[in-house]
Amino acid sequence: MNTGTIQSITPKGSYNGKFGEVFKFDMTIQTPEGMITGEIGSKSPAYPKAVGETITVNSTNTQYGVRLKAVKENGQPMAQSSGGGGQGSPQGKPDWDKIAEGKVKCNVVCAYLSAGKEPTRENCNAWTDFIMGKQEAQPAPQPAPQLQPQTTQVMQDAGFVSTDEEIPF
Repeated sequence: MNTGTIQSITPKGSYNGKFGEVFKFDMTIQTPEGMITGEIGSKSPAYPKAVGETITVNSTNTQYGVRLKAVKENGQPMAQSSGGGGQGSPQGKPDWDKIAEGKVKCNVVCAYLSAGKEPTRENCNAWTDFIMGKQEAQPAPQPAPQLQPQTTQVMQDAGFVSTDEEIPF
């Protein structure tokens, strides 16, 4: 295991690994024992550390050259993430409750729009809480403004709006 300061990082292309695209970089590190130059991989197109930052790596000599593997502060090799992103927790695992809540809220908005009503934040949050079991009583109906179709000359000129004469029934 070697710890040192990153002297240079040069992008070297990418390849598709078993967990998705891996970006390759040539990295030079100044350690107390001397300079180490090798190839290191990352899941992001820009390496997460910059020149001048300290890094700890395991280096391995292979038939293809020196390979570097970043090591966490606790001494364990860094696991490559499987991609994804979005509604994650600090540990990098998805927060399934937040994901489910987002899907429910989306469906509540769709239900309002299907009924021809404009969804309000209060109505959507109340119904989402009720469906997710965070609220015992069904939300009281709140008056929501009816959506009024608005036609503009620009929309008609663009062909997005039909006139009554064009409807065959």
